[in-house]
Amino acid sequence: MSRIELSWGGGVFDILLDVATGRLHAYAHAAAAVVIHSLFGGKNYYRSKSGLSGAGFIPERLGIVKIQGYRTDTISAPWITPEALASGPEIGGWRIVAPFEYGWGLGAPENWPIVATRGDGYYFLTPQEVMPLLGGLTKDCFSEQSLTARLIKRPGEEMIQYPMRYWVRDPASHWRGMRKVLEALNMKSLRFEGAPEPSSNEFWSRLGLHPLPDGRVYKVTNGICRASYSREQVATVEGLQAAAPRNVRVLAPNVYVQGEFGSGFTAVGLFCFGGEEIDYEVALDETRAMRVIGGATPWGEGELCDVVAELEAGARRKAEQDRLNRLSREEREREEADIARSLAELASENGDVVVTFADSLAAGNCEPGTSQFRDRAFPGRQEVKLAELIPHLANGNVRRVVEWKLRQLTKGA
Repeated sequence: MSRIELSWGGGVFDILLDVATGRLHAYAHAAAAVVIHSLFGGKNYYRSKSGLSGAGFIPERLGIVKIQGYRTDTISAPWITPEALASGPEIGGWRIVAPFEYGWGLGAPENWPIVATRGDGYYFLTPQEVMPLLGGLTKDCFSEQSLTARLIKRPGEEMIQYPMRYWVRDPASHWRGMRKVLEALNMKSLRFEGAPEPSSNEFWSRLGLHPLPDGRVYKVTNGICRASYSREQVATVEGLQAAAPRNVRVLAPNVYVQGEFGSGFTAVGLFCFGGEEIDYEVALDETRAMRVIGGATPWGEGELCDVVAELEAGARRKAEQDRLNRLSREEREREEADIARSLAELASENGDVVVTFADSLAAGNCEPGTSQFRDRAFPGRQEVKLAELIPHLANGNVRRVVEWKLRQLTKGA
């Protein structure tokens, strides 16, 4: 007997589409499994003790198909990409994904469309429209619509309008999650071309904000640059709060608390030492976080001052360590430059000494690497003079054979 395998666990589950009714059934948990097996037969043959995972099957039957889903209940929702959509099972020439959220039992999450494609665009459907779709609807039965994304393609440019196109049967169709789905499906076109993932310190990147060399601060979420601000606009508590995510409470132009109950809180500060911005973070338990957020009142004023002092002290230590690391790095670079100069002088003094392929191998270099360097720098030659290698001393393998050859000369002397 052919059968359709079903399972749930790890925050995902299988979805059944009843083509005849257009109804979706989620194999999401034990209770949903009971309902599905009562409707379609089969058996729930495995269930963990916690009930958080399980598996079963139903007999394969005409008009019941297992389809893909995309999650709608995560911070980065929806989890849908063109690649995932294109790799799903094909049903009547269509690839279809349905929305789901963890814990969903019967019926689809509201305000999210079923998405179908056959390579000529994205079609948004209700569950009841799936059967007509599979029954042979042509593109003429759909209406092309679009939503506009406002974004900046490169630093310093004005906002531009980007149409995100889709197809529906009823032009009045609307799902609140439609824009997010379209953004996810158009992500490659919407990405911030000037700096897809701008490099910023944690103070800014936690906020989804990225100061760039053109003097402006760009708001980038999910790779899409949605707005830009002058540095003056985000230099106040009100301005920074307006640009910040919902889980952030700005307490000063350079200090905020980010987090949620059950997930933890973090105080983040930004301080300037020696002309350089240094960020620092302090983890807060829920009680302390509430006291810090209430810092404008006598109840939390002392706690806020303590956290700001802790952030500043941490940033100062970080800046000092960066300074020491920089000095150490500069010292190493000076030493290496001195060694390189000395090596170049010695090589120049012995410029007519011949270096062979065998010398490179004896110095510890590998044969393929030596061959590649020879063919690139001295094509057709089997030996070179030390003087000819001086311009290549930045190459560590060249330095190795030059030092080895000079040591052999010293031993021979």
